[in-house]
Amino acid sequence: MSKPNKKVLRLATLRQSAEERGTATIPFEGVDGEAYSIPGPQFWPDSAHEAASVNDVPGMGRALLGEQYDAFTKGGNRSADLALVVEAYAEEQGVTLGESEGSQG
Repeated sequence: MSKPNKKVLRLATLRQSAEERGTATIPFEGVDGEAYSIPGPQFWPDSAHEAASVNDVPGMGRALLGEQYDAFTKGGNRSADLALVVEAYAEEQGVTLGESEGSQG
């Protein structure tokens, strides 16, 4: 049974908070000098997680970049480059890959 007056977490509020903190998207520049962005790990669509779980690197790239994917690869960038972006982002946030961003204090 739930406690009386227990605060209810609202996903819309949590997402807005992440956007305000700047963690909802990861902007980066490709080797072609163009600006791209992918969602922060906590905002990845299920299709990106599914692709990552079976090591489908191009599938993960498509899931993360969406409509940007074709321009991204035509510009000389690779889906595997996104792992470098995510790794640098995690380091910048002070977490290791696989660790929840929300666990940092």
